[in-house]
Amino acid sequence: MPDAPTVSVPPDATAEEKHEIVRDAIKDAFGISEESAAALAELLEVDATGKLYLSNDAVEKMQKLLEGLDIPEGAKVAVFSLFIASLNSTESSSAQSGVLSTGVAFFGVPDAFIGKRAESLRVVKVLGPDRIELFGQAFTFNELTDMHAAVIEVEILSGGERLKRVLRREELIGPNCRIALAIKDGGAFDLDGAENGRIVDPAFVVEALSRPYSSSTGGGCTAAGASLHPSILLLLIPAGILLTRRR
Repeated sequence: MPDAPTVSVPPDATAEEKHEIVRDAIKDAFGISEESAAALAELLEVDATGKLYLSNDAVEKMQKLLEGLDIPEGAKVAVFSLFIASLNSTESSSAQSGVLSTGVAFFGVPDAFIGKRAESLRVVKVLGPDRIELFGQAFTFNELTDMHAAVIEVEILSGGERLKRVLRREELIGPNCRIALAIKDGGAFDLDGAENGRIVDPAFVVEALSRPYSSSTGGGCTAAGASLHPSILLLLIPAGILLTRRR
């Protein structure tokens, strides 16, 4: 099951004390080094519920590192809460064969992205204070491999949701769509860097188009790991997504 660590910060805490609290919390929760935790803590803020998000200042800084994208004036930006998701390797024979070493995390689509073309939703992986990578774009289930993202339409059922299809690049995002992120356990986009049955992720999404237009599915990343099919996708529902604004 997914878990979004929460942090309790006293209202009168200084900036230095807040940084130390956040650093220690993510170090313990994510199992990363103190140095990595300290660097990541510089980018984070805590909301009223204690969830951790990339700060507006951090997202603005990260956007300046993006290359090869046309970001329109007033483009929408949203950040995912940091999350940890466990991969249960005993759930199926497919998992035991290693197929599920790549987990797929699903987020709701913010209202501001409804009606946008699927190709304009780009997911940015944050690897450190000055290191980012674009998730490659997937427009079929077979393309949804490690380090790739897709917009997926779901069917709402009484007991939950069922995956229907991946939107093509020119299709408009609807209210029954989800953002899917594929991350390999211990891979380049797994923040803890260890093959330990869980994936850790900070990321944000931005409205943008590749420049120049390309028919490839990649966004600066290459596919890795086994391709996934909807019947064996590991459904993970992280804690939230927060709309921010591009200044």
